[in-house]
Amino acid sequence: MARYLLPLVLVFILSCKKDKDPVPDLTRDLVGVYQTKNSQELFDKINATITVRWTIDKLSEKKIRLTHDEETIFEGDGWQEYFDSIPPRKVIFDDVELTEPSKFQIKQKVESMIDGVVQSSDIEITAELAGKHLAANIKETFEGGSYQGDVLLKRQ
Repeated sequence: MARYLLPLVLVFILSCKKDKDPVPDLTRDLVGVYQTKNSQELFDKINATITVRWTIDKLSEKKIRLTHDEETIFEGDGWQEYFDSIPPRKVIFDDVELTEPSKFQIKQKVESMIDGVVQSSDIEITAELAGKHLAANIKETFEGGSYQGDVLLKRQ
């Protein structure tokens, strides 16, 4: 009986051995679509509305792809006298690595085509989930100026 007990105990111990802990999925709560819209009145008669939509896709447990879509619309009489229309802007940030759950940083040079001219800018983004929405600090530096601000993008 004892000779059957030892192999049984060994089988039991080996079957209870845990596998290595899996790599935690840092992207789980972050993946989705987020959007913000900002309207301003210019020159007392022209409204400018900027809509920004971020789509976050999972590439792996620690990497995401951020697709930034931006559209600017001018409304009101005579806006063409003051502004050129701005074509929609799309920027894709690939292989963004997360070091903490639901939080990421991007620092990258981006080139955009505006009115047939390639314009480059330096982009810095720090973003993290704030409840179900995404809080981001965005800094963009380009020839002739810069922009920096905090933005709350709402989950769609």
